[in-house]
Amino acid sequence: MMETNILSLEDAALERFTAARREGTLDLTPEIESMLDTMGVWWDEIEQEYFSMSQVYSDSVAELIENNKVLEN
Repeated sequence: MMETNILSLEDAALERFTAARREGTLDLTPEIESMLDTMGVWWDEIEQEYFSMSQVYSDSVAELIENNKVLEN
């Protein structure tokens, strides 16, 4: 439950960062960009949005588990 709450807060923050960057109102210093990079928060040039590698990993693991359940049955 706690992980879900944290990921929900992270999603909301990333959505706000994305909206601000698209509008041109987000001005991050190189230090903040570096901190986001260290945290695994990156800008997707193709989709034009911020994303979190922790969410990508979490989704990938959940998909692998789900696919493995299908193979076991």
